[in-house]
Amino acid sequence: MVNGTDVFVIGGGPAGLAAAIAARRRGFQVIVADGNKPPIDKPCGEGLMPDSIAALQELGVEIAADEGYPLQGIKFLEKEKSAAACFPTGRGVGLRRPILHKKMLDCAVALGVHFLWETPVMGIGRDGVNLAGGNFVHAIWIIGADGGQSRVRRWAGLRCCALVRIRGNLLGRECTSVCYAGVGERSVRGDSISKRKSRHPACT
Repeated sequence: MVNGTDVFVIGGGPAGLAAAIAARRRGFQVIVADGNKPPIDKPCGEGLMPDSIAALQELGVEIAADEGYPLQGIKFLEKEKSAAACFPTGRGVGLRRPILHKKMLDCAVALGVHFLWETPVMGIGRDGVNLAGGNFVHAIWIIGADGGQSRVRRWAGLRCCALVRIRGNLLGRECTSVCYAGVGERSVRGDSISKRKSRHPACT
């Protein structure tokens, strides 16, 4: 068991892997923990928009045109109503989530990201994370990539999910200020999480 790391990512899906790859490319030591193990398959993340393709390329993950189904646009349907539009630039692609996950995982492993599969995270503190089995891993940065019902958000006291603004540079270790509607503003640093009780103008 690794005792400490620069960045600890909770959640090993596409969002967590993207964060891990980006942090590792900046030179940080990274650990990713997830209660499941690959291949992780579910009906989510199977339609990649042009911006997603570009973001993956920046991370070093290539999606070839013949690896999925090409998408030229989006169409929304609701009973008798519909709305459709083509992408102004680029292409999208539809592919099975396990394919995307494997490509991102292979990239992360090649970069030296350390993984703790089948390792649920039980809580977080100012110095790191508590793992199932009583183990504790020290971490400077903790990234929650555990989905819409995020436990990390709840543990951090960010109970409102209406994200309004983020500023700062997490990977550059500068202060990151996150404003949640109805919650106020929290300044997150490597060694602390503080809350300003007054509402930020962007939340009003």
